[in-house]
Amino acid sequence: MLLYFLWLSLVKGIGPVAVKRLLAHFSGPEEIYEAELEDLLRVEGIGKVAAASLVEARSLREASTILERCQKKNIRILTCLDEDYPDSLHAIPRAPALLYYSGVAPKKGGVALVGSRKCSAYGKEVACEAASYLARHNVPVLSGMAAGIDGYAHTACLKAGGYTIAFLGGGVDTVYPSEHRELKEKIAASGTLLSFFPPGTPAHPSRFPSRNFLMAAWADTILLVEAGKKSGALLIAEYGMKLSKKVMAVPGSIYSGQSVGTNALLGRGAEVYCSPEQLYCSGLLTYGDDKSGFSSANARAKKTEIHGQPEDVTPQKSLMSRTKKLQPDARKRSASESDILQLLETSPMSMDQLALHFRDNRSSFFEALTMLELDGLLKRLPGGIISLTRQIDEKI
Repeated sequence: MLLYFLWLSLVKGIGPVAVKRLLAHFSGPEEIYEAELEDLLRVEGIGKVAAASLVEARSLREASTILERCQKKNIRILTCLDEDYPDSLHAIPRAPALLYYSGVAPKKGGVALVGSRKCSAYGKEVACEAASYLARHNVPVLSGMAAGIDGYAHTACLKAGGYTIAFLGGGVDTVYPSEHRELKEKIAASGTLLSFFPPGTPAHPSRFPSRNFLMAAWADTILLVEAGKKSGALLIAEYGMKLSKKVMAVPGSIYSGQSVGTNALLGRGAEVYCSPEQLYCSGLLTYGDDKSGFSSANARAKKTEIHGQPEDVTPQKSLMSRTKKLQPDARKRSASESDILQLLETSPMSMDQLALHFRDNRSSFFEALTMLELDGLLKRLPGGIISLTRQIDEKI
């Protein structure tokens, strides 16, 4: 069956959505290969051009070559028909129906740590701290094995004894950048190299958007450490927002080009990241009972419902209920927190408007904003507007 699945994935003009529609109609890829034009046209969403492409591409030569190459290089294939195929990808029609990997079998979910190739010492420290924390708690660390933040995230995770997945913009048997050859070998030894592209495919800028989308789709949470205005890492976070993933961003200096992307993302509703403990408190991620890492809050909600103990574990409620235990109402507030509350007393303000009052101490501003949000006193509204929670409640 794998040979025919490979063939199906290689047919020009047949993307993941079409592949999944065909698989839903036929008993398997071999039946699709043998189907007549009339049978293919009966599949919903498969038009004359796509059906003709399938008939005209009826040759297993290229698929056989790739399969032989995979076997020689110990590269394995994961399809959407396999049990190990993540539920997060099943929920996204355009997610790849076939993936190549080497190393250990890929674990589902995890936290994507991404950022600039030319990162600062600050960005490196944040990435390494977060990756080490996740590794110690058996949470998969996802990144793109690029220079800079990606490389530091993978390395810190491995040093802490954790599991990491490298999402590649070329075949899993290729190395990019070349200086990461040793890192690639270390990841393959205890982690996973994963790609949408067949072995032998060189890394190329045109292939990175597909890599970025796959990483965003796979991840439970995305942490953008540093990003310039046109950073590829910023695109991963933006994909994550579109896919309703939990997206966090590290606030940076307004004078740093490497923080333009992260600061802009914060203004668009990303959660301010100040410490790795937030990854634990994230409403979309809760520690599972096994070593696989995180399980979804929705799954936990279903579990409590089955046992007759319904519990509201929506992302926002779960986050607030946990942090209230960590941050009691009686705790002493910082001067910046008090200033923010006073500024918002009259009416909601945008992130930029608030930030103007903290030009001399931006870091304390972002930290105070996070603490107030975690305490449930603030809420982010569309358009980057910040409001007191009680002001919203009074309008309802």
